[in-house]
Amino acid sequence: MSALFPEPTDPGRSGYLDAADRIKLGDTLLIRFPTEAACRSSAFKRAATRHGLSVAQAKEYVTLARWFSPDMRPRIFSDVRISYTVLR
Repeated sequence: MSALFPEPTDPGRSGYLDAADRIKLGDTLLIRFPTEAACRSSAFKRAATRHGLSVAQAKEYVTLARWFSPDMRPRIFSDVRISYTVLR
């Protein structure tokens, strides 16, 4: 990383993610690592690190992304802000 060519900002590295953003990050990882076996790979560990997450956090995000179906999400994230702790 240099001043001339900065790395693109990754929402996972920004420090705070709301519940919806954590689920979106889980979706991103889920696309690349769709199975439990894939989530135990060294590539998954590298991807988690690249997003600024521990492996445990990344697995949690993937699990929640699997659990919350796309049609369920608008009902969860529409009008009320739900804490990530509550979703977990």
